[in-house]
Amino acid sequence: MSIPFLSTKKLAVFPIETGKKLFSKYVGYHITTISSYGLADSSVEEFDFPLLTSIGQYAFQNCSGLTEIEIKAAITSIGNYAFYNCNQITQIITHKNIKTIGKEAFTGCKTNINNL
Repeated sequence: MSIPFLSTKKLAVFPIETGKKLFSKYVGYHITTISSYGLADSSVEEFDFPLLTSIGQYAFQNCSGLTEIEIKAAITSIGNYAFYNCNQITQIITHKNIKTIGKEAFTGCKTNINNL
């Protein structure tokens, strides 16, 4: 199931109870920012935000449903611990447009980062 976010520009979906299943796929055509802890501890397995430019700190912390991610070309900033302990991620694809990657942004992931 996916959720289209039609008018907001900032995704802030919290608090989410640990282990509670909301949605597995998030799609937002107008989302430009995922706030700190925005999808932390959620059951997200896939996301597609074409206009996303910023991922906040701890935004996807403990999201064990994520197995691969592509950091799209529009994203310029990834916060501290953004994907912390996403221990099922086996592939991360990034673009060279990223200006800032926070400390330990990918700690706990089982992969190396591949640049496009």
